[in-house]
Amino acid sequence: PDFSVVLSAGDSPKVDCECVPLPHSREGKLPLPEELITENISKGLKVCNRYDFSPIWNFASGYVNPEIIPTLITFPPWGYHHFECFQTYRFGYRVCNEFLESSTRHPFGKLYFGNHEVEIGSEESSDESQLPLDHDGFIEHSVSRHLQNYKGKSGTSPKAIPVWDYLKPQVMWRGSDFCFLHCVRKGNYRYNLKPEDIPGENTADGLMNGLREMWDALSPRWKAVTWSLEEEVQLAELKQAYGREFESFPWIDAKFTDKHRGPDETDNWHHFQELGGNVVSEHMRWEEAFVYKYHTDFGGGGGTTWLGVESKLALPGVLLHHETQAYDWFHEDLIPYVHYIPVSVDLEDLRHKFEWAETHQKEAKAISDAGTAFMRYMGTMEYWERMYDRLFLRRMGPTINAYNQGGLMPGEESFLALAEKMKFP
Repeated sequence: PDFSVVLSAGDSPKVDCECVPLPHSREGKLPLPEELITENISKGLKVCNRYDFSPIWNFASGYVNPEIIPTLITFPPWGYHHFECFQTYRFGYRVCNEFLESSTRHPFGKLYFGNHEVEIGSEESSDESQLPLDHDGFIEHSVSRHLQNYKGKSGTSPKAIPVWDYLKPQVMWRGSDFCFLHCVRKGNYRYNLKPEDIPGENTADGLMNGLREMWDALSPRWKAVTWSLEEEVQLAELKQAYGREFESFPWIDAKFTDKHRGPDETDNWHHFQELGGNVVSEHMRWEEAFVYKYHTDFGGGGGTTWLGVESKLALPGVLLHHETQAYDWFHEDLIPYVHYIPVSVDLEDLRHKFEWAETHQKEAKAISDAGTAFMRYMGTMEYWERMYDRLFLRRMGPTINAYNQGGLMPGEESFLALAEKMKFP
């Protein structure tokens, strides 16, 4: 046709995995089109040349490597409020609630930043009401102990101390058991596992040994949950050996959430629990996640997590960000080791990055502060003006301007008139 543009929405572009293969890593090389075409023909598979595609407006997660689909133009996802927030900016000329801090000024704000500092040494701060929200008493216990020492000193004046120093030094993740970039391994990443899918004996040890045997095929989320299971078992053995006075906790606490589970999935988790596999936990609100020093996000079907990154950057802890082959529209402004600590696709360096942060607290806190500052910037009109200009004027504009509409058939509407009627940004 004289003019063609494709719209794509969902987790990621809906393309044939044989025609558009994804590399196994973020920096992986792609086969040349002619090589891929020759290989597909020899296998009797579909043939396509990704360089021949028309412009694709992708309202989903995009690909870091532009060579995967050269004509792909990535925009905010259609769902989960991202695209709607641009509508709020365009027609309401304000920042949407999803990117505003929940506060007395913005009571409908959805982002939780919490208290990044607590003042000690004053009468007002001596009571527990001044302490940050904390679901298990970890911060409360740590700061209260600091207050006891502080009160014993004479001539002291009020002092604001960072909550960072009292956060739990543990990697925390809660989320769903969901697929991960199916085109990378043509559906072979294992998720939605049942105990009978795991080889070995139906015991706690057999469960972990079976998961280790399946390690290379596990989704990133299942790898993290497996680590967490192993750490819990080792800790239980240490406590049994040393008694109750042994105080410690695993370096990682990763669990599937029980939020929005169906009856079948609930039964599935129950079977794991019967075998001693603690793979599930209650849904954790951001006010409860506040206590952890290290957060991580694991990519889903499109390779990213549409809500996790911004919510975790706002917290006082630091984000160990899962760098996959995919990205979302605002990731272009995020810089590794400035706003987050990068973690590889296969998670093989997750423990190493945690240990680096533990031994480089000054640098880790600076990264945390920069990530939080970025999220506060996302709550300003300046940010949305800049992103609207970048995405909908500079990137979408050339495709629209290339459209030279001729005469309309009876009953037809022009593209621009239809877009205005649909309140397209």
